[in-house]
Amino acid sequence: MSVNQPVRSSVGKPDAEAILTGRRIDPGGKSEDDPSHNFGALSWELMALATGEQLAGGRYQRILEQPVAIFRASQWDETRGCSKTHPYYGGTGYDERSTPDLLHTAQAVQALRVAGIPADDPYVQRAVIFISRCQRLNGLSDDRADGGDPDEGGLTFDPSKATSSKRDGTRSSRRPCGAATCMGLSSLLAAGISPEDARIQGTLRWLRAHYSLDTHPGMTCANEGLYRYYYEFAKAMTGLGQDQLRDARGVVHNWRGELAQRLAARQRPDGSWVNPEESAEQAWCGPVTITSFALLTLDQIGDSRGLNRRRGQGATLLKKVAW
Repeated sequence: MSVNQPVRSSVGKPDAEAILTGRRIDPGGKSEDDPSHNFGALSWELMALATGEQLAGGRYQRILEQPVAIFRASQWDETRGCSKTHPYYGGTGYDERSTPDLLHTAQAVQALRVAGIPADDPYVQRAVIFISRCQRLNGLSDDRADGGDPDEGGLTFDPSKATSSKRDGTRSSRRPCGAATCMGLSSLLAAGISPEDARIQGTLRWLRAHYSLDTHPGMTCANEGLYRYYYEFAKAMTGLGQDQLRDARGVVHNWRGELAQRLAARQRPDGSWVNPEESAEQAWCGPVTITSFALLTLDQIGDSRGLNRRRGQGATLLKKVAW
């Protein structure tokens, strides 16, 4: 499962025609040049269009309806013969033919919320069922934990992998990881779930127990998906309104300052970021994608603190991105 997806960006206001050039969307289902939709890319496009809609005062309303309709038609639910008891119920995959996963389901939920779809919308609430099944949480994941599981509260990308430790000490083959756990946290918040809910509190317990900004927690390759994790972690903490996080040892972390320091240390002289330790599966994640996630992370670090209006490390890093 890839935790990275290309980020499309443009200068100035997002423009609907520019975003959709070469990929004309038909709400009936397909694009003219591709037999299926890439829901990761479509999520980014929808968020860009929704931002442009807020700036353009209704200009893109008709176009916004098209990707929303595509997401609705592609969710795994009763209309596709998927019952509520099925582990993939409520999920969205890479495209219409793919099995659902947390990455694309989380992105879809957050994009739809940015586009103005309410939290109590049936699509969002079905997605919450899928996201909850991706979490290792006693009473919510399909497996029932006996307690003492160090991965309790974390999320995986596939609900079939969200199992707890067994009595003999063995584990499932796929552990929760930082990016998935933070995606789940942000999506549950976007869906209107209270921060006091057991699912949200479970993700926080996992993040405290595995706190690290030097590696990507839960990954076999320590730095695989690291910049996606940075972005998702910063977004989740910002969504909770937390400037500090106390880890399992009781150490209080100013995560904004620590994350800015990590980004400063990893930035190349030309202003870009790269991640040479991505696996072969992630080899296509070049400087543009990795730098995009670094910049998105900086935006979250500066949220509510006026990054562009203050002098500081974050603003310095932004000035260096001139490549």
